[in-house]
Amino acid sequence: MEIMKSILAFAGGLGMFIYGMHLLAEGLQQAAGSRARKLMAFLTGNRLAAVFTGAAVTALIQSSSAATVMVVGFVNASVMTLQQAVGVIMGANIGTTMTGWIVSMGEWSAFLKPSMIAPAFLFAGTVCLLTAKKEQLKHVAHILIGFGILFMGLDSMSGAIAPYTDEPVFADAFRLLGSNPIYGLLTGAVVTAIIQSSSASMGILQTLAMAGVVNWGAAAFIALGQNIGTCATALLSCIGTDRNARRAAVIHLLFNVIGSVVIGLCLWVFFLFNPAIAQSNVTGTELAVFHTSFNVLCTIMLFPFAGWLVKLSGQLVPAAGKTKKGAFVRLDPRMGEAPALALEAIESQIYAMSKIAQEAVKESAESPEKVLEDRQKSVEEMRQDITEALQGLNTSVMSQGEHQRSERDMMSLTDISRIIELSVQVAAIRGKADGDCESCQEGLKKLARSAARTLKLARHERVDEALEQEEAVDALEKELRQQVLDQMDAGTMKASHAVACLDCIRRYERISDHAEMLARNHEIQ
Repeated sequence: MEIMKSILAFAGGLGMFIYGMHLLAEGLQQAAGSRARKLMAFLTGNRLAAVFTGAAVTALIQSSSAATVMVVGFVNASVMTLQQAVGVIMGANIGTTMTGWIVSMGEWSAFLKPSMIAPAFLFAGTVCLLTAKKEQLKHVAHILIGFGILFMGLDSMSGAIAPYTDEPVFADAFRLLGSNPIYGLLTGAVVTAIIQSSSASMGILQTLAMAGVVNWGAAAFIALGQNIGTCATALLSCIGTDRNARRAAVIHLLFNVIGSVVIGLCLWVFFLFNPAIAQSNVTGTELAVFHTSFNVLCTIMLFPFAGWLVKLSGQLVPAAGKTKKGAFVRLDPRMGEAPALALEAIESQIYAMSKIAQEAVKESAESPEKVLEDRQKSVEEMRQDITEALQGLNTSVMSQGEHQRSERDMMSLTDISRIIELSVQVAAIRGKADGDCESCQEGLKKLARSAARTLKLARHERVDEALEQEEAVDALEKELRQQVLDQMDAGTMKASHAVACLDCIRRYERISDHAEMLARNHEIQ
């Protein structure tokens, strides 16, 4: 019964630790606000900038697995290139080591022990939450409460282990793991893959280390295995994505496997000649130092070969033929955990969607209805995917500005869908009105090109020019309508054909109106 209580206490402590990390990450993201978006813009620099960005973003969301999943999603949405992804992945491995330093704080001072610091953080966070009037102070409260719950979890795990630290089972287990590096690597990889968090698995290992039951020989290889196990999440996330996204996940795996093998071999040789060090106990702080040093060293070692990693991923994930025309890449819903970055991917897809709509407007005056219907099908699939992505945004960490951006993006989707729907209607009307006169047909083509230009200017956020172009469309529409009416009065155009032309003209005017709304939408961003 005592053993069962200890197991439940340890499991409950682990749950609090993971939830505390989640709450802490939410608070950090809320406090960061639009800074995450600025970090993404910083990626347009060089690969070294991408490393620092990856480290900073991972420190914000407290999970290299989540950061790499988002990288896969951004590559899939063409927001990020593979060259940028390499740097971000390297930086993510460095950023995730911050949790290890937080866990090890209890060894630095008696005041910093979880049993002392957890109540202090919880009390400060609660007072801040209850008294704060400004939104930023509430974000700070969430950070403090997250820290408090995290440390409570650590204290619970430590208390559950404490009565059994002298049991031979711990010494025997870690002696076995330390005797064979493969055992240690597999243990770290499997545990991390199961709980899908290298930070959490490192927290478990550090808790055992602080209890004095872990030796260097086992801890070092378990830590290396954890870096491999954390790749499982990204590999799962790339299922159903395009080949570049799969290559990003493979790059993450290659980076960690190569680094773990190289460093692991060096450690094996070192421990072979220094068995006393291998059998000596490791502390939580020493593990934090080792974990950070390992990831920094791997980044330094593999940074010059980033291009080689991209080429190798291309060999392992070869191109699967030409991309089908009109096909699009689906947005990974897990990107919603970082709304500021996810909105960049979403708006990239909206841009691509509006480009298809622009082509449809130009084609509506001369292409058959079937061609326009195919384009409409592609746009509707994209609209559904983007809508799901917008609905999947983590609203709890979104700033007011990000909420407004998501609302404007939803309105843009409606305008674009309506534009292509009207284009299909124009093609359908033309198809039924056989024998249109040449002058009306040429006028419709001119009007279609003019309306398409309004949409193009709106898509490129050239707002003032788009609004001027919309006025030009209105003037052209009035001129063309009068020509049709004059021809009908003169008897040179059948009434049925005139009605068809007037219907098409009216729809082009509405297309231009929706393009104007898109432009005004950009104007208030």
